[in-house]
Amino acid sequence: MSSWPVSFAVAVLLLAHASPSAASSVLLPPVDAAATVRFTEPPHEWGPGHRGIDYAVPAGTRVRAAAAGTVSFAGPVARRLAVTIDHGRGYETTYTALGDVSVAAGDVVSQGEWIGSSDVAHPGGQEGVHFGAKFDGSYVDPAPLFGDLDLSDAIRLAPLVWQPPREMPEAFRSAFADAGTSERLCRRADPLSEYPELAPNENVAVAIAGIGSSTQGGVSADMYEHGPEELGYAPDRIVHFSYAGPSGRDLHRPYASTDTFGNIADAAQKLLATLRRVALRHPGRDVDLIAHSMGGLVARSMLTELEGPSGVPQIEHLVTFATPHAGASVAAIPKSLETKTLTGGFLVDGASAWARAGGPVPDPRSEAVAQLAPGSPFLSDLARESVAYGTRVLALGIANDVVVTADRARWDGERSRTVAPAGLMGHSSIVSSPDAQGLAYAFLRDGPPSCGSGWDLWGPRLGRAAGVVEENSFRALAAAEELAVGRVLRVGKLVDRYVPERFGRVARKLAGKLLHRTGVVVSSRL
Repeated sequence: MSSWPVSFAVAVLLLAHASPSAASSVLLPPVDAAATVRFTEPPHEWGPGHRGIDYAVPAGTRVRAAAAGTVSFAGPVARRLAVTIDHGRGYETTYTALGDVSVAAGDVVSQGEWIGSSDVAHPGGQEGVHFGAKFDGSYVDPAPLFGDLDLSDAIRLAPLVWQPPREMPEAFRSAFADAGTSERLCRRADPLSEYPELAPNENVAVAIAGIGSSTQGGVSADMYEHGPEELGYAPDRIVHFSYAGPSGRDLHRPYASTDTFGNIADAAQKLLATLRRVALRHPGRDVDLIAHSMGGLVARSMLTELEGPSGVPQIEHLVTFATPHAGASVAAIPKSLETKTLTGGFLVDGASAWARAGGPVPDPRSEAVAQLAPGSPFLSDLARESVAYGTRVLALGIANDVVVTADRARWDGERSRTVAPAGLMGHSSIVSSPDAQGLAYAFLRDGPPSCGSGWDLWGPRLGRAAGVVEENSFRALAAAEELAVGRVLRVGKLVDRYVPERFGRVARKLAGKLLHRTGVVVSSRL
């Protein structure tokens, strides 16, 4: 191993003690993603090698400064945009293959400040960003310099044998009879069987309910019935977000379920307004966002708006319960019903009317449902954004959730966990699950990572299996409808043979209207 990384690491640690401006000199990754190509030291100054780390992220993903410093260069290099930041005492960081640059030479930047967005890591390669580090003009491996200031995450112990949880079915337990080992230090998060006596921290908790919730005429929101109160937060440090906007002493205007059907980005703006009020009510206090279902996407959308002074408190933690970070398959059902079946359009119309009248289901024709569908433009744009610097994230899913399956509740690049089944409907019961609450409480206390369980493996697998069953159900319905239409066609032939022509024309006209209404052409035989 070269002595350069060691020398660079020592220099960084010395800087941390030598200068207040370098107090945060442990590097922060430029984007929230795993490295795809590591540093390879060249045999000599001009020799082949890979002088940095590549991260694979979608083009347009925002890139942050790894440490505080002064921008020494910002502009094109060999037809590619790049930024170099001078951190003093001989070390620099470089960011190349940028799609755009938002800083200029001479700008002073803080650690975590956005400096541009990604493009393609290397000419002709995949989308991403190339990150490099220099010490006294020579490139060094940045990897040893990415440090978590919570040293518990850096400690490594001897391998620990993992055991499957008792609540796992025996058929699954046997699959882990020869389980592997884990070399990461972890701590078991105890389930919360009762309210903790102490709050996890001194922050203000802002709870965000999901689509279809309401507080008008009474509370109908799982997050507000089993929210921060059950995690130990004092009532005077809890705010329940309103989809109608902040109002009154509680910063909550009662809202109807129909208020949750609009654009998620609009709800994010209302959350911003709420947080500004929180900053005035609790000056100097950080905030924890605790969200259920679509509420987690409202929080994520809001975090993308935090650039520069915003009047919003520091968001220290974000915990999401069953949030469709990868989209909710059920949100794609309305389109599938309309395009893959004959009668689905009628079902969607009925469900939409029921929802608008105050029914218990979200409006399938609403803008929010369209945004929740896997692969929607809204979710694609959100995936390109990094979490605001300083915000820690935990995404929780539950194995028996058929609304947001465990595989879709995971947040790529962030800490994600799946808990054991609880209740009849996992999507609702996750917020009151002792296992989920225990994980959230330990995370909000900034404890070491909690040990994984078999449900972290099997929960997402069950979710993917449920997706296959759902897709096949549409095919079965379409096949049944095709069979029924075939029988109608045979009846039509009998009508042509035995019924006067004028009545046959009426029957064909009615059938044509039905097929046009569903948007499906079955056969020209009509």
